[in-house]
Amino acid sequence: MLITAVSLWQRHRRPWLLMGWLWFVVTLFPVIGLAQGGAQAWADRFSYWPHIGLFMAVVWGAGDLVEALQIPHPVSGGVWAVVLGCLVVLTQNQVGYWRNSTTLWEHDLAVTERNDFAHQHLAVCYRREGRIDDAEYHLHEAVRIQRDRNQRALH
Repeated sequence: MLITAVSLWQRHRRPWLLMGWLWFVVTLFPVIGLAQGGAQAWADRFSYWPHIGLFMAVVWGAGDLVEALQIPHPVSGGVWAVVLGCLVVLTQNQVGYWRNSTTLWEHDLAVTERNDFAHQHLAVCYRREGRIDDAEYHLHEAVRIQRDRNQRALH
């Protein structure tokens, strides 16, 4: 709400704020479930498109700040090179989790709690790899988590 108000207030001086914010909000609707296109819409990869709007606002805002502060181009270019380098390192790290379905679901379970969805999918991966005991464990965990969730919903 505050971001919307600031974006509207600044729409004449900094139109990219409103454009970027509206892009984000409008294209985020299918991702957050208000106009969901199936369970796959919950995947984080579907939030890439909405984030383009935020990136537009940040980049144009940074350009405006550089101009307002009269920062020399070599200095601002160096700062952006460092920022881009950091983003490359973070991206390389994240891509490692997406190497295959097994590593993705193992990472998902490492960073979340009570995630029956991840347990189910990891069980499928393990089953395909012939790791039957591991698959069975994760299927049992998924059922336990779902049962616990249903019990809490009843009370």
